[in-house]
Amino acid sequence: MVQIVSNSSQIGVKHFVCDKKDELSEISLRTTLMGSTCYVIEEGNTYILNGSYKWIKKKNASSSGGSSTPSTDPEDNEYSMDGGEI
Repeated sequence: MVQIVSNSSQIGVKHFVCDKKDELSEISLRTTLMGSTCYVIEEGNTYILNGSYKWIKKKNASSSGGSSTPSTDPEDNEYSMDGGEI
C-alpha cells in the first residue's frame, strides 16, 4: 500500500510511504516531480525521484567514520543530495 504523507502542491514534490520496494512502481509519476521521496518501511530506506524519473536509494548519513573502501554494489554508489527541510 502506498500513501502520500506530504504534498507541496505549489511545486509538485510529494513524500510517500510504502510497505515494500516493489510498490514504488505503483506511484503515478504524471504529477510527481523530481525530488519527491518515498520511505520503504520493509527495508527502512528512502528513495528519491531523479530527473530521469527513476527512484534512487538515498545514502543515509552516518555518524560513524565509515569505510575508505567503496562498495562494489553499484546501487550503493549512487548519491543524491537532499537540501533538507526548508
